[in-house]
Amino acid sequence: MIILKNKVIILLLFNILLSSSEYDNSNFPGGYINFGINLGKTNDNTFFKDVQITSGLVLVGYYHNGMPGYIFGGATIGKRFYKDKTALYYDLQINFWGVLGSVGFGKGYINIDNQKYKRTKAWFSLMPIARTYDNYILDNQKIKHKGYMGIYPFPIFGKYFYP
Repeated sequence: MIILKNKVIILLLFNILLSSSEYDNSNFPGGYINFGINLGKTNDNTFFKDVQITSGLVLVGYYHNGMPGYIFGGATIGKRFYKDKTALYYDLQINFWGVLGSVGFGKGYINIDNQKYKRTKAWFSLMPIARTYDNYILDNQKIKHKGYMGIYPFPIFGKYFYP
């Protein structure tokens, strides 16, 4: 748990540090940092809200070479708020960004009441709004979350990701 959490934090910092160079001569491939606020309900109609930060790096894709978008690998850390408790989550993800939006999938963990549970997530967006889905097993029951997330992305231009 701590190892994955530390890797997520290191990836976020690594992305920020590498992005400071001039992108046309850079070895940094390009990426993004985004902030999100998610509002939704669980399958038992429990309301929740999340705040999160995500960082990603270009893996594949170049508008300038004929591809319709970019494939990013990334990491997220966030906090979920319920009426009577909070949960910390972190994950690794892969997503595709096109002209108008994105679609993605991630796997990681959510910590609830000092217990760690495996978590999966998926989303699609028309910037700046995303439809989100995530699931985990708690007390032998599948807990499903559905929500809408407002996204504020900050592109970090690099060798393969630039205007």
